[in-house]
Amino acid sequence: EQGWYHSSRVALLFGDVENGYSLQHSSGFKLNRLLSVGIGVGLENYAPGGYDPVTVPLFVEARGYLTKQRIAPFYSLGAGWSFIGKEQQVFDWWGGDANTDNWKGGWMAQGQIGYRIGNHFLTFIGIRLQRMERDWDNAAWGGGFGTDRHLKKRVELGIGLLL
Repeated sequence: EQGWYHSSRVALLFGDVENGYSLQHSSGFKLNRLLSVGIGVGLENYAPGGYDPVTVPLFVEARGYLTKQRIAPFYSLGAGWSFIGKEQQVFDWWGGDANTDNWKGGWMAQGQIGYRIGNHFLTFIGIRLQRMERDWDNAAWGGGFGTDRHLKKRVELGIGLLL
């Protein structure tokens, strides 16, 4: 119940309009069965095929297992900062003026509950919050510009591998 842990996870992110995916890996130290602390990194897309960029979250997490059984419920809480993988997008609609989007990352928070199955598998459900900003310049439509602040709220359903 003590020692290092490594956890890799893949999840589908479900939103009210857009769905996405998440890949994450975290490593840390198990203090005891109920509490482990670690750091993690991921790759997330909240709207594949849309205009939202890919984000790269860096986060700290706390996790634990509630029983000693082979199939044990677990929790995981994480918070950190996400960076944008593609910072600028230019949309040139008719070969003239272009629309430009500059994305900036922001804070992220997540919570997961699920089951550890044996020593190496996880299944979970969770919630993911991601703050992002988009500075836009709409030169093609009269030169408007502004900043949009987005808070992505997603339910996640995933599986994982423990090492």
